[in-house]
Amino acid sequence: EGPGVPAMAAMDVDDEDIGHPTAGVEVWICLDFEATCDEGDPPLVQKDEAELIEFSFCILDAPAGNICHVGQHFCRNDRTALTPFCTQLTGITHEQLSTAGSLADALRALETLLQSPALVGRSVCAVAHGSWDLEFLLPKNCKAAGLEVPSVLQRYVDLREATQRHIAARHTKQRTSRASTLLEICHALHIEPEGRLHSGQDDAKMVALAIQALLMAGAHLTHIDLVEQRLAFHRNEDRCLCLDGLAWTTTAPGLAAWLGSLKHGVEEAALRMVLDNNGRPSGRAIVDFGSHQCAAAVFDSFDCGQLMVSDGTRRVVMLRPLRDCDQGPGVAVVPFPADATAVARYRSMGSIVGAAGSNEAGGKAVPKGVASAMRARPGDWVCPHCQDLVFARNQACRLCNTRKPVAVPRR
Repeated sequence: EGPGVPAMAAMDVDDEDIGHPTAGVEVWICLDFEATCDEGDPPLVQKDEAELIEFSFCILDAPAGNICHVGQHFCRNDRTALTPFCTQLTGITHEQLSTAGSLADALRALETLLQSPALVGRSVCAVAHGSWDLEFLLPKNCKAAGLEVPSVLQRYVDLREATQRHIAARHTKQRTSRASTLLEICHALHIEPEGRLHSGQDDAKMVALAIQALLMAGAHLTHIDLVEQRLAFHRNEDRCLCLDGLAWTTTAPGLAAWLGSLKHGVEEAALRMVLDNNGRPSGRAIVDFGSHQCAAAVFDSFDCGQLMVSDGTRRVVMLRPLRDCDQGPGVAVVPFPADATAVARYRSMGSIVGAAGSNEAGGKAVPKGVASAMRARPGDWVCPHCQDLVFARNQACRLCNTRKPVAVPRR
């Protein structure tokens, strides 16, 4: 599909089955990528410049119940530096990259494996931990290298979403445990973590063990079809899109100002926050651009993701069409908070917010009476460590145990 890279066959699924459970999948491509990075001030590598330097995968044969192949391919860095921070985080060294192949080589190796006698012709689906690898890092790096993203890697299961959905379905009447990081997912699924965290090969194995645990538990797995969601966005002439990857401390004025700086100005009233299964900020926002023409122009110009700098932190925020996790039944959607105190209150009162509410745009609004309770009262304070809103009577944050800051008298 790109120079020197043969086309890969995607999972054999009829069009009408897109977005439905992944029943019948036999082979799971469990992926994890590592990329150049830095945490200096300023960083030597910006997050939106991340260059893929490790392409690792485990092939899970679901009927056989085992990992039948492990692949680890280092990709040489041509545009960004391998920083000491990156080496400390991932274990990848200059020596390994000096003899590494290219991204095209890694994609070709995966294609060759999928065409082997043991795998060819079988139903295949990819799985990754979160959206970063397959919705930002891979397409961004393929574009830079003049490659097309293989079709088999444009349809995948998000392990994070799948795990959170599975846990929520089993704990409908109580606050669910957090399952966002790979370690938290392993803990939630009772998997013993192995290997080095942020080693692509070791993390790919953890992804494989996690998806296997979900399959054995009878979890309701659905895949994301990146091609079909783009086509559906234009076919339905949608005017709303989802921003994914926002900091939990983001406010409506800050978000509107950032979009304005990108020449995509919207009113604060056009922003809504998507809450997670516990009624807390999910890092996602629904943006109403007013018309499909405007939304389509913004979507095309976003180029996978854009760098957002807020409160000294840098992150890549992605823009995509809406999914069931943004607007489906039971999803809580609320007006985007106007200040940090309101955001902190959502984090503090998540269990109340997610408990009940009237429908708004396919989701749930704040329950009646909660909105007034979420306003800070005199003496309430925001934790400087985790940004949780703490009642005035408490001398320490109930989430992270940070002590209440001592007020400095004015002179």
